Amino acid sequence: MCIVFLRAAFDLSKALLVMLRQETGMSSAHLPVPWPPDLTPEKAPVYNFHELYISASPAIIWHWLIYVQLWSRYNPYLSDIILLDPAATELMLGTSFQWRRSNYTLLSTVTDYLPYARIGWRVEGLWLDGFQEWLLMEDSGGCLVRVEETLSGFVPRLLHRSMSHGLEVVQHEWLKSLRRVSENGPPPVLF
Repeated sequence: MCIVFLRAAFDLSKALLVMLRQETGMSSAHLPVPWPPDLTPEKAPVYNFHELYISASPAIIWHWLIYVQLWSRYNPYLSDIILLDPAATELMLGTSFQWRRSNYTLLSTVTDYLPYARIGWRVEGLWLDGFQEWLLMEDSGGCLVRVEETLSGFVPRLLHRSMSHGLEVVQHEWLKSLRRVSENGPPPVLF
């Protein structure tokens, strides 16, 4: 019964956020998310968001996000991460990378980049397209971190419910593991 209630509350909050976007074009961070026209939350069959307060500075959290080679060290759902530019060491505007999330190979390119505040990338895979945006909002000695993602294409349309649930689990775990490492300090590449 409790799980059904929580699921209904989650679905209602997603619907309210979609309505807010339709009315204002703004995210909860009051920054417009630059959704590709075909991947807006209103059009995509799969849309999820999660947010979590992290007791760390946006700079520390930011560095854990942009050094993609470290993702698999703290998140078991992510692996085989390769920056496609051999000279690149971190994510920047225009950086492309290949990665596996929950055993699904993806190709992404950073299309939104505002240091210490937001980063977003297109997500392409076999029979799916998507967009993922991370927002970092400094708040009283820490940071509220929000991740939003849409998925569209043949696979998300066909497996809407299971992909929605899977994305929910992966986003939640990513935020929890990001909090764990960020609250312990900057990534080792900064030493």
